[in-house]
Amino acid sequence: MIRYLSIVSFLAAVTSLFAAVHVTTPTPTAITFTYMDPNATTVEVAGEFNNWKPEALTKDGAGNWSKTVELEDGQYGYKLVVDGEWKFDPKNPRRKMVNDIENSAIIVGASSVEKTVAGTGGTPTTFRFTDANAKTVHVAGSFNRWLDASDGKIVAGNEWQMKNDGAGKWKLTAPLPPGRYEFKYVIDSGDRWSQDPDLPTSSEGNSIIEVSSASTPRPVPAADGTGKTNSIKTVAP
Repeated sequence: MIRYLSIVSFLAAVTSLFAAVHVTTPTPTAITFTYMDPNATTVEVAGEFNNWKPEALTKDGAGNWSKTVELEDGQYGYKLVVDGEWKFDPKNPRRKMVNDIENSAIIVGASSVEKTVAGTGGTPTTFRFTDANAKTVHVAGSFNRWLDASDGKIVAGNEWQMKNDGAGKWKLTAPLPPGRYEFKYVIDSGDRWSQDPDLPTSSEGNSIIEVSSASTPRPVPAADGTGKTNSIKTVAP
């Protein structure tokens, strides 16, 4: 009888333990992709979230195309397919490399990149810029949602504001996870956007930084497919 009661008590304790554990299912976020072209016949969106299988956008009477999908937190590469031609999203400056192919990028929730940048790890990466007339300079890129820029103006926290040495030389060091990113310097909250003067631009007009395991930052020439030669700044611990 004592053994039986012990087993019953054990099972009751285990049942209570599992009853106290709550499994939280991530809530997807509704994301709307849009495109404007009254002359387009078909517009589709394809990305990592749908295994790169184009899904049709709906067109209204004014030529505005849209499609809403539900996505879990993460960073996704995607492109728009307009009349069969794969294109970057013209209203989205963010980029992500997927299988060595550059795509538009969308960040839903707190991605691993953002968490790393927030201070949970990553490679200390130093940005330097010179402008004696600037009042403020921020770093905006694919690693921080381009500081949620709207009409060229940024919504930014102090963590992305560079420090002035008093002589117009600005500097910021932030942790970034390994990867290839595009960025620009934002002067006076968006009055001007500037490329890194030491790095030729990508085909999209942004500077490129690549964070890897090399021990010393250095410019490495790389072709971007447009005939230009770009420098990729490689940074590592």
